Amino acid sequence: CSNIVRWPVEELRCLPRLRRLSISYCSKLEGKGSSSEEEEILPLPQLETLYIGYCDSLLQIPKLPASLEEIEISWCTSLLALPSNLGDLAKLRNLRVSSCGALKELPDGMDGLTSLERLEIGDCPGIERFPQGLLQRLPALKYLRIYRCPDLQRRCREGGEYFNLVASIPYKDIEAPEPAP
Repeated sequence: CSNIVRWPVEELRCLPRLRRLSISYCSKLEGKGSSSEEEEILPLPQLETLYIGYCDSLLQIPKLPASLEEIEISWCTSLLALPSNLGDLAKLRNLRVSSCGALKELPDGMDGLTSLERLEIGDCPGIERFPQGLLQRLPALKYLRIYRCPDLQRRCREGGEYFNLVASIPYKDIEAPEPAP
């Protein structure tokens, strides 16, 4: 849908029982909601799975419903930040963020992701570190994958400041950072 510029919040209100939502190839979607006064929340109280991909103009994602269990955000090359309430999603089990080159950091408050089992971050070279104390506060984390994020990879590998924190995660796939050209 190349004609969507804003999140279709009003239209989504008509789908209160929706469980899966995929938004892809919306090249003009910037992400501002219909009301600019306050940050909106997606009005989907039963949403469990959200995929957002290949939305090149996307700058921001609204607040997300607490029902979410799985989120994938990929190939949103202009995305500046993840949703501000990401850390409030206590049911979230899987989070994958990839190929979002403008993304510079993970939001603070992610330590509220007490059900998070799987975290993948890839091809987001601007993400250099985890929020303070994050790795100590993800009790359910079983799988961590990091690739094409050189600073984050260095910190998680042997000798890095996060190495002891990731050592207890049962399944890890942390690529060695490529040498600088």
